[in-house]
Amino acid sequence: MDSKQKFINDMTNKLKFWLFAFSKLPSLIFWGVKLDSFSTEKCVTSVKYGWSNTNPFKSMYFATMIGAAELSTGLTAMYALEGEGKTSMLVVSAGGKFFKKAVGKIRFECTEYAKFRLFFDDLKSEIGKSGTIVLVSKALNEQDELVGEFEFTWSLKYKG
Repeated sequence: MDSKQKFINDMTNKLKFWLFAFSKLPSLIFWGVKLDSFSTEKCVTSVKYGWSNTNPFKSMYFATMIGAAELSTGLTAMYALEGEGKTSMLVVSAGGKFFKKAVGKIRFECTEYAKFRLFFDDLKSEIGKSGTIVLVSKALNEQDELVGEFEFTWSLKYKG
């Protein structure tokens, strides 16, 4: 099994994902963020509205939503980088648009692996090269209505 497939297998294993979240992103556990599915086509995270992620307006707290959305883009990037040498990455900008109240189960979908892969293939053409890319995650409710859209600008530097 190659390292990319191992990465997907590890992240889609509930225990291994929980250990990853506990060690790297513990707020995800508190908020109840889950990884629903993960492939080269799409990374889907979700969170159910509840006590640990509510705001005074009886909808999901925006920080919970942006955290779940960031995870969907971050895992997409981490998958593309797996086995490709050393690369540093950091979110340098984040933003979101909200269209509906976030109640019930909200899923966050990033479908930009191919876009990221093209960006990274160019980036790794030269050691020390850096660049930025914007990845989008869409938030959808249980009726498949667009609740929000989140953009993350990732900065990367290829170290070889």
